[in-house]
Amino acid sequence: MKKFIVSLMFIINLICAQTVTDSLFAHYHLSGNTVEITFTDITAAIQGTENGSVAYGDYDSDGDLDILVTGDTGTGYISTIYRNDNGVFTAINDGLPGTAFGSAEWGDYDNDGDLDILLTGMTDSEIISAVYKNEGSGIFTDINAPLLGMRYGCATWGDNDNDGDLDILMSGEHDYSPELRLYSNLGDNTFAEIALFFSDAVPLFRNSSLKWTDYDKDSDLDIIITGATWDVENAFIYRNDGWIFTNIYAGLTGVCYSSVDCADYDSDGDTDIIITGSDFSSTVFTSKIYRNDGYDVFTDISAGLIGVHRGSGRWGDYDNDGDPDVLISGYDGAAPLTKLYRNEGGDVFTEASVAVPHVMYGSASWFDHDNDNDLDIFLNGTAASKSKVSGIYSNNTLVKNTKPLPPSVLNVNFTWQNTFATWNGASDSETLQPGLSYNIELMLNGKTIRTSSSDTANGYRRITGTGNLGQNQMSYNILPLKLPLLPMEEAKNIVTKIQSVDNCYAGSMFAVSDTTFVSDTLEVSSKNIMLPSDYLSWEYVYPDSILNYQVQIDDNANFDSPLNETVSLPSKKITQSGKALFFNLALNELTNFDSLLNNEIYYWRVKPVYKNSKRVTNFTGNSLSFIYDPIYSAPSPVSISVEGNYVTLTWGIGKEAGKGLLYNIYSSDDPYAVFPAGWTLLISNLNATEWTVRSTAAKKFYCVTAGGAGK
Repeated sequence: MKKFIVSLMFIINLICAQTVTDSLFAHYHLSGNTVEITFTDITAAIQGTENGSVAYGDYDSDGDLDILVTGDTGTGYISTIYRNDNGVFTAINDGLPGTAFGSAEWGDYDNDGDLDILLTGMTDSEIISAVYKNEGSGIFTDINAPLLGMRYGCATWGDNDNDGDLDILMSGEHDYSPELRLYSNLGDNTFAEIALFFSDAVPLFRNSSLKWTDYDKDSDLDIIITGATWDVENAFIYRNDGWIFTNIYAGLTGVCYSSVDCADYDSDGDTDIIITGSDFSSTVFTSKIYRNDGYDVFTDISAGLIGVHRGSGRWGDYDNDGDPDVLISGYDGAAPLTKLYRNEGGDVFTEASVAVPHVMYGSASWFDHDNDNDLDIFLNGTAASKSKVSGIYSNNTLVKNTKPLPPSVLNVNFTWQNTFATWNGASDSETLQPGLSYNIELMLNGKTIRTSSSDTANGYRRITGTGNLGQNQMSYNILPLKLPLLPMEEAKNIVTKIQSVDNCYAGSMFAVSDTTFVSDTLEVSSKNIMLPSDYLSWEYVYPDSILNYQVQIDDNANFDSPLNETVSLPSKKITQSGKALFFNLALNELTNFDSLLNNEIYYWRVKPVYKNSKRVTNFTGNSLSFIYDPIYSAPSPVSISVEGNYVTLTWGIGKEAGKGLLYNIYSSDDPYAVFPAGWTLLISNLNATEWTVRSTAAKKFYCVTAGGAGK
């Protein structure tokens, strides 16, 4: 039904158009109920390359998408930004090193509102990986991030730890060895490598492709990775389980020389996958669509796409009917090709005619270069003539996309552990509601802590793609979002802005919530009575961003003269509860442990110290108290009463009143027996001060001892 409506709209528009000019009709013809759409080369003056990368982003915030192109021109390597001036593309003097056999991607890593660059690959003299900060006016500065140089792979931005800024995941080859590296954004133009923990062997892949996506909609980013470990091709999905990535063994066909892309092609509210590539020997070529059926199950829908490698498979709704179609380019074993497949619904994809060059060793992808509300094609690579091409092909459809409506009923709520935003799902004239993704921008006390990479005044998307939240669809059409934990400051004003994004990557206006609140601090826990080996525990958040923890212990609740302890991260015990991590510090690990006094009441609190010195925190306001290793006095007085066949013992609790005492009761026929070896334990850890036991004919002697938990 959806395709028929689109065709009817076309017929009406076509009749109207013929009264103005007959030339429009040459660009269209009807095929059943479907409109065939042509693409026109705008003859953009963009250098042809192969073995490179292309990225779209509005780096100068002027309301149109610019292009970053890398690769081999045949006479040298380039990394060139082409500024979009109303559809005219002009190379700027960006100062970037020419690269090939790598990747390029836009992203606002410093949350300052403009797009920066992540660049990898080979230059004329070395292998590099670098972050270039957008200084404005077309100037990009290498921040000298300590990244491992990488080629024959991919590098991509993603907020791995949900702290609001973009981290870096990289795979590929360095020094002829396959690699996988994760670098955490520490703020203040600083990145640091952090350990990656996997449920099985770390996937070290080259000739690879990477994609962050929240396939299970639990508000953290999972990893899709393809490529070769030496001579074995692979394709895996790793579920983000907080501190470990778990291979779900999704059954994807292993590929190298590959690409991977994600979209909800069936509008059922979850992320589906397209992968392209070949086996290591380049004899079997693959292009497959995997439908996400939930519960970690992905199904090959046998879409009938032609297999390619050294190219790309990209989702995009080119015909504005609301569902993503597929654009494929690459080498099929015989020749370069570029193919367009129209999504007909019901897992059916039909090849559509597209008069653009066939390319390999490059890519073909979607972006709206002229802001006319349809997706155009950019492609580059090696053509059948062996020439290197780059071209923009404008979409000639008369059926235009409309922007989605913004989410409604936006509410932001806060708990001790998380911040939640909820809203009613948005709607769109083309994309079905479950297929919409969402994009968020957060401001804390006037500072952006997570950027949407959109113009928040009008919703314009400065990067082509889905929103940074994914879909996050839940039941009853209510969408909950788990926002990053916030720095521990007293008063917080948080401005939450959320927009919806359709399958043409158009963004709605933003829904806005502006709230001031006082949040709780880190969750802390300890026992009421602490032995030397017992733990002080607290939440372990942002571990890659933290330099150390500061712990204070004092016998005064005001912490007038506390014991101060600096606690380094790697040396202590960490436990996990669900997806939350907790840091555990035993009392006997304290430097001043010997100064603690038995039976004394102590108070303790903790705060993290961030590697970024500009990120200020306070000590936890919810300080706890404990009694340290009490020396217990004997229960007194102990009295015995006999009634019939029962003996009842009663006793007083002595000076440890209110300290959580537990009691043990023993008996013996011999009052001179060695205690406790010669005595029988009748009951342990009794928390009452009275106990009754059935008596026997023989005379019995009883003993009551006092202790605390663990004593």
